[in-house]
Amino acid sequence: MNSPFSKEYLAKRLEIMEKTQKSFHAQPPPIRITKQFKQRSFIEVFRFGLCVLVPILAMLYVGVDTKDRFSKWKMFPEKEHTITELPKNTLEIEYELSKLRKERLERRLKLQERLVNEFGVEDFEAEKKRILGK
Repeated sequence: MNSPFSKEYLAKRLEIMEKTQKSFHAQPPPIRITKQFKQRSFIEVFRFGLCVLVPILAMLYVGVDTKDRFSKWKMFPEKEHTITELPKNTLEIEYELSKLRKERLERRLKLQERLVNEFGVEDFEAEKKRILGK
């Protein structure tokens, strides 16, 4: 049995180390630039340029005048459709509830007019039961 301190074992280890050092320090083969390599490098350059340019172009497009640019799109609701202060006493709450009921009634009347004019429905309750399957 070879002990780790025997001459044969150490000589064999030294030989293995010299071989690995020679192969480790050997020069790598030169890179061959093939058509496939050129295509891949072009794609990588394109992807890098896209990743860099898209955020920059988005920032340039949006720019400083965001309020002017996005105000045309009705991105935010108008003042009359937003509630900035919540009702605090019962009178204000009743007023808001009556306003909501009025809007709901107006929508229902518009829908009934449309049903009569476009679809010729006269009995709304029977139509409602027919739609709901009752």
